[in-house]
Amino acid sequence: MNMTLNTVLVDGQFDPSFGEAGTVRLDKVDPNGVLLNPETCITDPMGRIYIAGSLGDGPNYNNYFCLRLTSEGIVDTAFGIAGYASGSFYNGGNHDKNLAATKIDILADGKILLTAALYNPPTLRGLVRLNLDGSLDLGFGEDGKVVIDFTDNDSTNAPSPRSSQDQQHSGTLALPDGKIMLWKDIWSREEIYTVVARLHENGAIDTGFNQTGFVKIPGIAGFKETYVQSILLENDGTYTVSGFCHPVYNQILSMVTRLLPDGKTDLSFADNGYLILSSQDYRLSTAGAIRQTNNRLLAFGGATQHPESSGLLISREVDGSENIQFNRGLPLITHLADRRLAWRGALIQSDGKILVHGYSEAEHHVTTTVVARFTDAGELDPDFGAGTGGLMFELRSSSLAWLKDNKVLILGFESDGIVIRHFIARGLLG
Repeated sequence: MNMTLNTVLVDGQFDPSFGEAGTVRLDKVDPNGVLLNPETCITDPMGRIYIAGSLGDGPNYNNYFCLRLTSEGIVDTAFGIAGYASGSFYNGGNHDKNLAATKIDILADGKILLTAALYNPPTLRGLVRLNLDGSLDLGFGEDGKVVIDFTDNDSTNAPSPRSSQDQQHSGTLALPDGKIMLWKDIWSREEIYTVVARLHENGAIDTGFNQTGFVKIPGIAGFKETYVQSILLENDGTYTVSGFCHPVYNQILSMVTRLLPDGKTDLSFADNGYLILSSQDYRLSTAGAIRQTNNRLLAFGGATQHPESSGLLISREVDGSENIQFNRGLPLITHLADRRLAWRGALIQSDGKILVHGYSEAEHHVTTTVVARFTDAGELDPDFGAGTGGLMFELRSSSLAWLKDNKVLILGFESDGIVIRHFIARGLLG
């Protein structure tokens, strides 16, 4: 069963107690006079806001930055230098490739882990660990930084030159024991695949993971292109890996697999370790997965039927079988009339209801942020969004973080075609 969101969604309201009328402008320069390009945001248990991305002059963004705001949206000058921590992985030389912090993790001890995209060469990913005051944690890697080359484990499958432009899928998962999962897609001459690495708390490669510290996804033949979007740590220590694959040209299938703690594929999961979901009418791709009630798996993403795109939710039992209590076991495809839609994140409330967020795009590339709520049976919640089941915030988001007290933090931007203005906003969900 598919469903359609009310075409006249209620406009989302911003929290007037945050910044100026609910928003804080971020397009100002940092203390050194360098332009900011925010990419991602998160909050810590104290409600402080962290924003990270790249900074630089003109088209070249060669440094990462991390900015901390108070819960009220004021720059926290106790962090870094005047509220900012920044640096580079490059020591001298002329590097004309972009560098950016693409993810923030707040660790159990309060330290801040930044994941950075390095495009020189594009097979690299960097990690930076900061102390609570924004200084580099010298107990991590070399001077607080770690660089991982995802081709080190496979010299026979060297990356293709096209990878410098096309590699986009990567991520990080900070584990409770201090270890770190890190993954990245690699474009070889024969195929596109994802490599998952596991690091020790100090940033060293964990060779207890598949003996080398690296695992290639997929571990079975048949997929010419495979992209990992998220990894979820289970209570038994296994890892649920979700994403999408292209078995043949112009076909996209949703993919879920599971790794054992030692990095081997869990062959007891689904069909020989892999759950592949397809549709006759749609191209399915999952952007991530979270745990529902009763330890079920909820994958979220998009369903494409050119030129239309819709939101996608898939609920599965622990073993990968269909959860017949959610949309009768079928993928739930949600349309938003006259707009393209895809879910980018999800949260399970204490009552089991499902909050999802994503972007919608109308004609002329007018993009808004949509937040919707479903019951655990896969039905739009009539008690949300004034009966429509959804809210629409008139801004384009690059990152979103769920907050307590029925609020949401949106890192967004707007453009007039010449100037891009960045800001952080706090939205009200009810």
